[in-house]
Amino acid sequence: MGKIRTWIDDIIKPVDSVVKRYEQHIQSVAMCAIDVIQVQKIKEEKLGTLKIKSLEEEIAQLEEKMRTDKNNWMTEIQLTELQKELGRYRMKQGVIFYLKEVQKFLSQIKQILVQLQKFWERVLSLLDTLKDKTLVVDNLTEDLDDLKEEFLTSIEAAREDWNNFGGSCRSAQGVFSIQSEDTYKFLEINTSSLSEDERRMLYESVMEKLNQISPQNSSTE
Repeated sequence: MGKIRTWIDDIIKPVDSVVKRYEQHIQSVAMCAIDVIQVQKIKEEKLGTLKIKSLEEEIAQLEEKMRTDKNNWMTEIQLTELQKELGRYRMKQGVIFYLKEVQKFLSQIKQILVQLQKFWERVLSLLDTLKDKTLVVDNLTEDLDDLKEEFLTSIEAAREDWNNFGGSCRSAQGVFSIQSEDTYKFLEINTSSLSEDERRMLYESVMEKLNQISPQNSSTE
């Protein structure tokens, strides 16, 4: 029985380590989300929507002026410069939009990590229960030979529980296997270098992967 106790303890210790590791991951993702919020706030303060509104009004006035005086090439040059400046501001506003998207994705990743942590906590609890069932008559068999049959029955029941536990782990593996690195690649992409269609395709791809591992759809509950 000493070997059995050691064997079970060797299984429980790594699971306990996994639970603690997911707790660290959750804290890291939470801190990352806070950083994104702070960056977004700073950018919004620097840019401001008033500047964009002011540029749009100036451009509208110049366009109206050009309709009445089509030969005023100075107005056309000024209009072109203002349109470029407005384009730069709108591109920066696009960066803010994607920071909001990243913030949303980080929040969902945090939910997934919390779910995984809860799963491993349940595994740890189950292993503790299996350990108790496996060793239930340990002390008795050391003193009483007539409990041999009860001991063997207990071991057989424990064997079935361990088999069920293994089956549950195999089922869970199918859920966790879709957590590929591709799910987090959006954090490495400079979206300002993408076209509007490419940004939309990237967004839809990421959302599809996140929906696949959404806590609401998981079978690990």
